[in-house]
Amino acid sequence: MTVNMKTVKANGIAINYEDRGPADATPILFVNGYTSTMMSWPEELMEGLREKGFRVIRYDNRDVGKSEKLSGLPKMPDVAAAVREGR
Repeated sequence: MTVNMKTVKANGIAINYEDRGPADATPILFVNGYTSTMMSWPEELMEGLREKGFRVIRYDNRDVGKSEKLSGLPKMPDVAAAVREGR
């Protein structure tokens, strides 16, 4: 099994993610709820899809899990603006 834990900077924020399976395989990106970590997606699901030949990617949202923690508590208007602006 190939599991690569990586970090990518997105708009200056370090986002932790896991990438498993062949790089040239069809990718499936698992998107979590607002305050969820990548661990909300079961290991059995991730590994089962990888065994079927898919590349599976899951990540920790910003401010949770191993992704970068923001300073202070986020305010919902700020979160909404970030979503609208793609940051």
